[in-house]
Amino acid sequence: MKTISGLELRYIINELNLNNAKVDKIFQLDAGSFMIRFHSASQGKVMLNIKMPNKLYKTEIKEKSTEPQGFVMYLRKKLSNARLLSLKQIGLERIVEFKFQTKEGIYYLIIELFAKGNVLLLDEEKLILQALYYKKWKDRVIKPKGRYDFPPKRHNLFEIDEKLFKQIIESAKKPIVKILAVDFGLSGIYAEELLLRANIVDDKNCNLKKLLNTGKTLLNQAEPGIVFEGKDIIDVTPFRLKLYADKEYKKFDSFNQALDKYFLNFNETTKKENPKLIKLRKIIDEQERLIKQIKEGIKDSEEKANAIYNNYLEIKDLFDKINELKGKSWDSVQKFLEKNSKVKKINLKEKTIVYGL
Repeated sequence: MKTISGLELRYIINELNLNNAKVDKIFQLDAGSFMIRFHSASQGKVMLNIKMPNKLYKTEIKEKSTEPQGFVMYLRKKLSNARLLSLKQIGLERIVEFKFQTKEGIYYLIIELFAKGNVLLLDEEKLILQALYYKKWKDRVIKPKGRYDFPPKRHNLFEIDEKLFKQIIESAKKPIVKILAVDFGLSGIYAEELLLRANIVDDKNCNLKKLLNTGKTLLNQAEPGIVFEGKDIIDVTPFRLKLYADKEYKKFDSFNQALDKYFLNFNETTKKENPKLIKLRKIIDEQERLIKQIKEGIKDSEEKANAIYNNYLEIKDLFDKINELKGKSWDSVQKFLEKNSKVKKINLKEKTIVYGL
C-alpha cells in the first residue's frame, strides 16, 4: 500500500488551509493511529487522519474509533479547543509541525512519518511532554522532558542552488536516480519521473541545470488523481506522471480527496487486490514456511550430532557391548539394556533404542 513521500506531503499540507481552526475532538483509531477533528470557520468540520507509520491526510470518512489510550487521552487533555496557529512541513522531510495556542500556552504537535513513525507533543520551549515512542539514535534522543531535535535534514531540491546541486551530484558515487530518491527524498517513483521529464537517460551526459530547473517545477503541478491498470488501482499521485502515460487516470479536486478514496478502497477491498499478487504472496508464504521447517530440522539434527559427538566414547562402549551380546542372543541384549538407566525405550523387532544423553 501507498507510503506518502516528502513531495506528496508538501501537496497534502498546502491543500489543508487550517490556520485558526480549533481542535474539536481527537479520536483513537488503533494503537498507532488517530484522527483530529477540527472546526474551521470557512470549512466547517475537517477531519485529519494521522496513521503510523506514514500517513497523514484529510478525510471525509469518520472511521470507527476505539477506546482512547493514554497518549490520545493526554492529547485530548492538552489540545481540547486549541487554536491552530500554523501547520507546516519541515523542509521536504516527512515531518509535520502543528503549532497550537491554548489557555495554558503554546504547544507543538510533531508528526514523524518515517521509519515506524512517531507523534510528539512539545511545550513552548520544544521540550518533550509526551511521545508515542521513545528512542535513542546516534544523532538524537527522544526522551521525556528532553529537548526535541529534528533528524538531520536532507537537501531540499526546491530550495537548493545550481552550484550546490552540481556539487552533490558529482561527489556522490551512485546513480542520479538514487541521489534524487534518497538524498533529496523524492522517493523512487518521482526521481524516475524527474529524469523522464528532463529527458535524461545517461548519467554521464546529464544536463544538471536542466534537471534542477525541471525538478523545481514538480511543486507547481495541479492534477491529482488515482492511477488504474485495468480495474486495479496501482497508485495515487498529486499530478499526472509521464511514467503512467499508458494508464487510466481518474482526476480529483484535491490530492487529499484522491488519497482518501485510495485508502478507503484498500480498506474495503483488501481481498480484491491483483490476483497475481495474491498468488505470489501465497507462494512466498509457503516457501517461508518450508524454509523455517528446514531450518528447524537442521537445528534439531545439529543438536543431535553435537550430543553424539560430546558423548562419543559412552555411545561407542554401548554399541560395542550390544555387538558383543547379540552374538549370544537378543534376550541378553535386552536384559543389558534394561539395566541401563539412560535407555528410555527398546524395540527389538525394529532393532531400535531411545537413549538419553
